[in-house]
Amino acid sequence: MSLTKDALTEFTPMGFNGLRMLLAGLLLLGATGLLAGKIQVELRDLKKMVALGLIGNTIYQIFFIHGLDLTKAGNVGLLLSSGTIFTALLSHFLKHEVLKKIVWVGIALSMTGVILILTESSDLSFGGGTLKGDLMILMAAACWSVYTVYSKPLLAHYSPLQLTAYTIFSGSVFLFLISLPWVATEPYRSISLRAYLELAYSFTFAIAVAYVFWFLAVDKIGSTRTAIYGNLVPLTALFFAAVLLGEEITSFQILGGIFIFAGIYLTRLGRDPDAPAAIRRRQY
Repeated sequence: MSLTKDALTEFTPMGFNGLRMLLAGLLLLGATGLLAGKIQVELRDLKKMVALGLIGNTIYQIFFIHGLDLTKAGNVGLLLSSGTIFTALLSHFLKHEVLKKIVWVGIALSMTGVILILTESSDLSFGGGTLKGDLMILMAAACWSVYTVYSKPLLAHYSPLQLTAYTIFSGSVFLFLISLPWVATEPYRSISLRAYLELAYSFTFAIAVAYVFWFLAVDKIGSTRTAIYGNLVPLTALFFAAVLLGEEITSFQILGGIFIFAGIYLTRLGRDPDAPAAIRRRQY
């Protein structure tokens, strides 16, 4: 997140996003074709993937990149963590997962931990000049939850790599077309090597690799539990800030970490060991 924000000092938000998503989509599509030997999707599934790509990789990215540009990093972490609640509610409503009471307690504890950490370590401001950015990040969190939950049934038929490649590529095409006016006018010659390296890191690790691992987790442990683990992001960010930047870790932040790990532990306890196994994937 911090590398992306730094790159936005030289790239426009839409130009950067259009480039990184298209490059990530091409990278994943190439990897899928190389590993699977062919790229094949049933028509009914293709329609779903295009719709999910539009929600999770076009609309989400537009909200996220503008929100990141307009608000503070602490606000972004906190508001994106609210996606845990959206994901749990959607999964429960669609009957993808039956959530026990202990899981709801775990969600509440984990969210409390995130709030404690970010309230202590961030300069939070939900009004004034950041309100527009805050609302955009909140909308991005909702889009990501829809993308995650509605993608889960497709993991019965496609590998996480295939699903990620197809949805990111379809979404990236829409996003690139929308971003074309900014992409065409970027001052490429004056952009520093550092910003180009940040772009490369963003489309390879922050998008391509991270998305594949995300859907691997969704496939193995479900949408809600995967979303809960996403709440570790503010905690790891706090740790690396202390190690690399020498920032002080306060008692409030330690307490927040305890709440987060307690929440994750409770969600693991709430897992149903008798739940039916996933449907065997078709081989493509």
